[in-house]
Amino acid sequence: LDQSAFKHADIHEGLESTLALLDHELKARVQVVRHYGSIPRIYCSPQHLNQVFMNLILNAARAIETRGTLTITTASDGKQVFITIADSGRGIPREKLARVFEPGFTSDDSRIKLGSGLSTSYNIIQNHHGEIRLDSEPGKGTTVRITLPVAGP
Repeated sequence: LDQSAFKHADIHEGLESTLALLDHELKARVQVVRHYGSIPRIYCSPQHLNQVFMNLILNAARAIETRGTLTITTASDGKQVFITIADSGRGIPREKLARVFEPGFTSDDSRIKLGSGLSTSYNIIQNHHGEIRLDSEPGKGTTVRITLPVAGP
């Protein structure tokens, strides 16, 4: 990532602007629940992190077939910021979980067709010296956990 794109930014602003952009995709079927903690601004590329939020929230919305919940939680320990995006969608089978961040990975599941988006998201988080983990249970939903350093890369 271009270091000139890095600045101190508010993660909540990024999440909210992404939710506003996706309002048309979410409002009919998805209840968004926010559990925002008190977190510091972090040194990051906001544009790239917003791309990650867009990919993950869009994936979550597409996994919710009728009506469901998208829960976004943020917290910090002072050195790191934790962002969790959880949905009540159909989930991802265990045998596919290990490969969802691989470039070009696709499945019949519309969520995983966005494999390139997940691969890109993984790379963006890695370039921020952060971590992204995905846990899922078919029929119950998926949780994505992102950890980012406050000080940046």
